Amino acid sequence: MRVKVLAAILTSALLSGCQSGFSQFYEDYSAPLRGRIIAPTSDPRVVAGVGNSDQVIASMFVDGYVLIGKSLFNGPIEGRAAAIKKAREVGAEIIVLDARYTNTNQGAVPIMTQQAATSTTVGNVAVYGGGSSVVGTYSGTTTTVSPQTTYIPYSVNNYDQQALFFARQAIPCVGLLSAELSEEDRRSIGSNKGLRILAVRRNSPAYKSDIIAGDLILSIDGQAIEGNFQLRRGVPSTIAVRRGARDMIISVTGGDGCPS
Repeated sequence: MRVKVLAAILTSALLSGCQSGFSQFYEDYSAPLRGRIIAPTSDPRVVAGVGNSDQVIASMFVDGYVLIGKSLFNGPIEGRAAAIKKAREVGAEIIVLDARYTNTNQGAVPIMTQQAATSTTVGNVAVYGGGSSVVGTYSGTTTTVSPQTTYIPYSVNNYDQQALFFARQAIPCVGLLSAELSEEDRRSIGSNKGLRILAVRRNSPAYKSDIIAGDLILSIDGQAIEGNFQLRRGVPSTIAVRRGARDMIISVTGGDGCPS
């Protein structure tokens, strides 16, 4: 029974740490989004992601959510409660969790205990004197303590665990999630300047103007772009787009999220 209790304590110690992996390995991406995200009004929700991280981020952006942080670590599986706790701390509304088995750690931990042994000695004794004798008995106990080593086996499964934390974005200016051009993009357009569109937020100004994921933005109002951009609220702009082998001019009017 004692060995079973020790094994349970040891397993619990191996599976729990001082700090959750979701907190210890959290990366904060929210700084550029300050003032542009909406605080959640309910407890964070855990959802299953479809595809790799980039695909999940693009899919969430379409529905109006932006990535505000990520946790990535390897270790014993952690429950949803730890991820939800971290989401509350950072103001996330949705958590996308993923865990994939990697390996199992096995071994044995020595536990030092003490074993007590007690022995009893019993005997007779006779005393002679004055022409008479007296016979008596005696008994005594001796206790010795010796160290004892018990080996407690353990087996712990490890997983690559990832949590993506999302918050709802306020009304966007344009509604585009973009990235730098790839080498193939640069060769295609013959320029290092431009952006690749990864996702378009539903019902945003870009969505209503029929910009779609995969478009390459070449210029805005005749000016080449090398980074993210903003339009002016209520002001239409002409955006040069390469879609496949076609070059297009699309007019986009800055939405309520744009500066006036």
